[in-house]
Amino acid sequence: MSNNNRIIYLDIIRIIACLMIILMHSPFKDVDHSSIIISSISYFTAPAIGLFFMVSGTLLLENKL
Repeated sequence: MSNNNRIIYLDIIRIIACLMIILMHSPFKDVDHSSIIISSISYFTAPAIGLFFMVSGTLLLENKL
């Protein structure tokens, strides 16, 4: 058996960032959507790209814990 030194909270952050990116790129129907809802989704998902790349970079570096 190999020693699995995964950092679970980084995996969870990466999963959340992936879901936020999917939400960012998902199309919305044009019926009765308020601009407040659309803009709030846009503001909520904006940090997802940077967050995903930062966590991926952290996981690529060697862990010396």
